This record gives sequence, structure tokens and C-alpha cells, in this order.
Amino acid sequence: MQIITWEDFEYFNRLKDKKTIFENFCLDFFREIENVTDDLIFIDPNNPWIETSPIKNWKIWFQAKYSLSPRQLFKKSLTQKKLTEYPNLKKIYCFTNWSLVYTSLKKELELSNPWKEFSIFNGETLLAEVQKSKYQKLHCSYFWITSIDQKNKYQTLKEASHDIKRLLDENERIFLEHGPNSWFGNTAKLKDASMLKARYSARLTVIKPNNNKIYDILNNILKNEPDEKLISNKMKSHIEAFNQHLEDGEYDYTEHQFPISFKHIINKYFYWWIQKENYQNYTDRLSKKLHWSVMITERYIFWSSIYTKESNDVDILLYHNGILTTEDYELIKVLKMDFKWVFVKNIEIYVFDKREIKNYLLFKEKALDIISF
Repeated sequence: MQIITWEDFEYFNRLKDKKTIFENFCLDFFREIENVTDDLIFIDPNNPWIETSPIKNWKIWFQAKYSLSPRQLFKKSLTQKKLTEYPNLKKIYCFTNWSLVYTSLKKELELSNPWKEFSIFNGETLLAEVQKSKYQKLHCSYFWITSIDQKNKYQTLKEASHDIKRLLDENERIFLEHGPNSWFGNTAKLKDASMLKARYSARLTVIKPNNNKIYDILNNILKNEPDEKLISNKMKSHIEAFNQHLEDGEYDYTEHQFPISFKHIINKYFYWWIQKENYQNYTDRLSKKLHWSVMITERYIFWSSIYTKESNDVDILLYHNGILTTEDYELIKVLKMDFKWVFVKNIEIYVFDKREIKNYLLFKEKALDIISF
């Protein structure tokens, strides 16, 4: 069984407002444990202490606090004045990601409100409960643990992308710190035997174990698409050659360098779950505006332009199965202006027609992170 952690939550939601995501997570958990439908829940955004108005004849309520001491916050939010606003209130859930157990807080709240029941979930008890398989959709939505009941098994590469991404990120950090372009990699510095040793040690103690984990993950994916299998096999060949190079420094593995296509496909799958809403909004708008030309037979969006936080541009690739006209170019200008107006982002459009079919196919082959829409 894979164990979910708050580190998983932090990592998966690192590009989002984690406070809001945590409150949404607790709201979904609250729905599950109380079997509440959306039509019974009324969010109260104007009151910073109330996540929802009470439900079930105003008898049940919940609070969620992220990365802040729950003692002061819960006591502020559950003051006698606020509780008396809801005389029928009988049960109150309190959720926090903090691991400390506040048994005294529960006693204080119950002593001051003897007719109310308090159920406090701290970081440990909340994860222990959510760990149960009946909450599996929460694992996927907030922690990216989709195969919680399958030991070391993944249905698809997309499911495995979260675990692989973390390992690749750590390898990249080590490479930047100890690789040929790092301070450690400076030729003059590497004359120092201790620095050479540190570089080798980092490869042996971090990169090699991470690579072996990636290798095991790739061997335990139940279903691979043909293009995924091809890219995964390149990565496995790289890992085998890299390990051989560590054992024998004279072994040349230049023919099996790290496949950048593997990094791109993992990024594409990993960020899909983070930025799929942006992707859907962008492609829906673009598809609507591109309906004017039946000659646009292929359309792609560059995935990296969606998930890269710093990017203010969205790139797309179009193929026109005819000859582009002046009218086509004018319509493309309109498309750019419309996109800028709707999303406050620039759009870069690479367009080819049938006269440039060879250049188009070459361009598409080199564009490793495109996705059709």
C-alpha cells in the first residue's frame, strides 16, 4: 500500500494556493463522511471563520485550517458568540494538517459547549482516515496517489508520472549542483580530489538509487501506449548504461544519454492534472475560433507553455492542408487578439501549409511536448 503524506500534498499542489486547496480537500472529505450533497452546502466567503453554513437542519458544521496553529484559530472561529448564532448546531468537525494532538483543545471546547460534539482531525488522524480505499478519489485529486491498493503497480504511465517526476526533479537538482556545468563541474575545481569524490558520491548515493526506482516503476506499468513504450525503453537503456558507467569509468554511454523526450512526457502527464482546466479553456476557445477553416486539419498546443509558471505565452502549431491566403493570415491576427483579450496572454502561432509539408513534419518531430486538440 502506498502511504499518502503531507509532502505529497505540498508537492502536487505546489503551483496552487495550498490553503484554498486544503479547504477544498476538507470540504470533499466532509461530504464523504456525512454523505452530503452539494445542494445542502452553502459556502460563506464573507466570513473568514466559516467554511460552510451548517447543514442537515443546521446541525453540522466544519472548520479547516492549513499550516497555522489550530488552537488559536479554532478558538477564534468557535467563540461562544458565533456558536450561539446557530442554536441547533450539534456537531462540529475541525480539520488541520498539523500533526500535534490537541486533546486539551477538544476538552476546552466541549466544556464550554456541553451540548455540542467536536470531532477534531489533526494531520496524522486526517491522513489515517483518508488513507482508506473508499476515499480513493481524494487520493487522486489532492495527493496523486491513484494505485493505493496496488503495491508498486500503476495502470498507466500517466498514473506513475507523479512518482517519476519527484525522482527526476531530485536527479536534476543533483546534476545542477554536481554536473559539468555546476560549480563542482568547473575544470579547475575538479582538480581537487575531494570535489571529484563528492561528485561521484552524489551520483552513487542519489542518482543511481533514483534511477533504479524509475526503472522499477517503468517495469510495473500495466499498460503502455506504443509511443510511451518506445520512450520508456530509451530511459531504461539510459539507466542501464549509466549504472554500467558508474561501475566502469571507462565505459562510454554517449549513445544512451538521458532522453529528453522522457522528461517531456512525464512533465506533460504530471502537469495535466494541475493545468487541465487551463488546457480545456484554451483549446475550447481556439477550436471555436478555428472553425472558419476546414483546411486546418491538424492543431497542436505546446504543453510546456501551459504548465510553465513563468510563461506568459501560449504556443500552438497549425497545419493548413491547402495554400494559405491573405484572408487566412488576417483571421490568424484576429485569433491572436481574441486570445489576448480573453486570457490576458499572448499566443504564438506556427502555421504551415501543404507547400511546407517537409518543414512541418520536421518541426512537429522536434516539438516533443505538443498535444493535439
